[in-house]
Amino acid sequence: MITQIYQCATDRFIHCYTATKTTIFIAESTHAEPWRVQVLCLRHGKITTLQYPIHVRRSDTEEGSISKVKKLSIVSVPHVDTAKGLEVRFYLVVHMSDGIQICPILELIKDNSIKIHKWIHTNSKDIIASCYAQGTKDERILVTYSTLTGQLVQLAFNVQIGTFTRLSLPRALSHAQDTFMDRLNNIAGLRDENYPTDVQEQLWKCNSDLVLSCFDNTLYAIIDGKLECQPIYDLQDENMCIWADLAVAKRYANSSLRFFVANITNFGCILYKRSNRGHWELVQKLQRTIATKEFSPLVDCFIMLLRTRHTLRVVSGSEDGKLYLWDYDYFDDTIVCSKVLNVADGIVHSISHVGNKLFFLNGSNSSIAQVLLP
Repeated sequence: MITQIYQCATDRFIHCYTATKTTIFIAESTHAEPWRVQVLCLRHGKITTLQYPIHVRRSDTEEGSISKVKKLSIVSVPHVDTAKGLEVRFYLVVHMSDGIQICPILELIKDNSIKIHKWIHTNSKDIIASCYAQGTKDERILVTYSTLTGQLVQLAFNVQIGTFTRLSLPRALSHAQDTFMDRLNNIAGLRDENYPTDVQEQLWKCNSDLVLSCFDNTLYAIIDGKLECQPIYDLQDENMCIWADLAVAKRYANSSLRFFVANITNFGCILYKRSNRGHWELVQKLQRTIATKEFSPLVDCFIMLLRTRHTLRVVSGSEDGKLYLWDYDYFDDTIVCSKVLNVADGIVHSISHVGNKLFFLNGSNSSIAQVLLP
């Protein structure tokens, strides 16, 4: 069943959103002033405008997409309290075209006077294109972002004192930056749904895995601190890699079984297996029905672990109003289930998964809808 859960006013548009089991945070602007961004909170069916200002450098609106807030993400960070022991605290990370802004979720919901913590990308002739953030075991948030000119930047935000530090790029990321033949379109890393553990502490310790997708039709994987490049072969001129994601399916003592998915225009998704010995293999070609030629770089995909043993799920948006789902049994190397859901008119993108729900934006960025999965 498809349900529209939020519709903005006709003179406004949604930059992006992030969802939890109880709350959806939305970044929204007017079409006339896209650099003035409001953060909204949708909770238990009630919408609230939060007193958390986001001001994007106005000159940025002259370049690229009208959406100046690229991504909202919620990051968990461990905190050791001498009286309470280990606590998990949550932070909203705002990825903008001109910087990164971070705020504790608790402060947002209380809607008190909020101190602004913002890292500004100082090159006014360049803007942030893609980014990824994850909490670490030492009470920091590690942020990795790329820019339109192909620059990679890594930051650490100390949640205790509220300061950003620019880090020297790890060797693997530095090597990747020197290797790209085009600009990046997405950076993805580990999350609860694509890592095989119920223990949050394990995820905080394992934050080195990344996949970077590039318009040069290559997947750049950072695995255990090393760079691996996987070209996507046999593509036509109309095919381009526009998104990628990864999952750790199984962990061993000193290695892991990983899967990577690439979203390709005018085709669908390509699924790769990387064995625990480091061998890459193309295992599935997951095709979409292409009614009209695809051009949009917005159409995303993701991969997640299912509770069913040995099973992964790949979800993809599309340009013709459909959501595609494929369930893959990696033990038998078979697609055990595939579904096509007609959910909207136009582009379906910004897909996220919470519990048994899939959320997405429509092509006009005017509404957020959800699909209930069995």
